Order: sequence, then structure tokens, then C-alpha cells
Amino acid sequence: MAPIIAMIAITKSFLGHYLGAREGFNGMVIKSLRGKGKSIEINKLNKITALFMLVTTWIVATLNPSILGMIETLGGPIIAMILFLMPMYAIQKVPAMRKYSGHISNVFVVIMGLIAISAIFYSLFS
Repeated sequence: MAPIIAMIAITKSFLGHYLGAREGFNGMVIKSLRGKGKSIEINKLNKITALFMLVTTWIVATLNPSILGMIETLGGPIIAMILFLMPMYAIQKVPAMRKYSGHISNVFVVIMGLIAISAIFYSLFS
């Protein structure tokens, strides 16, 4: 019974990810085509999307990248952007937070955020 439940769970997980990714990809393609004044049939777009997903999945399965390495490489800088840089951006752009601008500590926070984000460039080029 357990293998049947596992197969159903794997199938549902795949379909959930695939359908969500397909909808997102189709939305981006339709939006970019609409901006250029063009359109595409949904059936044709679904076939293109399926082919794109197949090729992309095949390439990823062949290259077999380390997902933990990717999370480690990208997670830190993204968290640094959220914790360090976005508040400093908000201080400059949001009128209610403007009273916090002009402090020397803001420069320190931005510098520390940039140092934390620089880890992604170090890992890419080393």
C-alpha cells in the first residue's frame, strides 16, 4: 500500500509544480507578446511550454547541479538584500520613513549589505 501512496504523492507533486510553472511561463510569454502587439494560440503556447519544460528538465537532470549549493549560494545574498538593502531603499522612497534618512548608520547598513551580497560574486568567480 505504501508504494501506491508514494506514487500518488509523487504524481500530485509533479502535476502541482508543472501546472504552476506552466501557468507562470504562459503568463510571461503572453504578457511580453501583448506588449509587442502580438498574440499566440493557447494550444500552441502549451506545446511550446511543454517542450521548454522537457528540455530544461533534461538539461538539469544531465548536469545534476547541487541544489544545496545553489540554496547556500543564493540564499545568503537574497536574505541580505531583504534585511539590509530593502529597508534602506524604503527609507529613501517612503515619505513616512524619510525621518530616518541621513544617519551615518544607514551608510554602515548599506555597506554591510553590499559585503554580504558580494559573496555571490565571490562564489561565482572562484
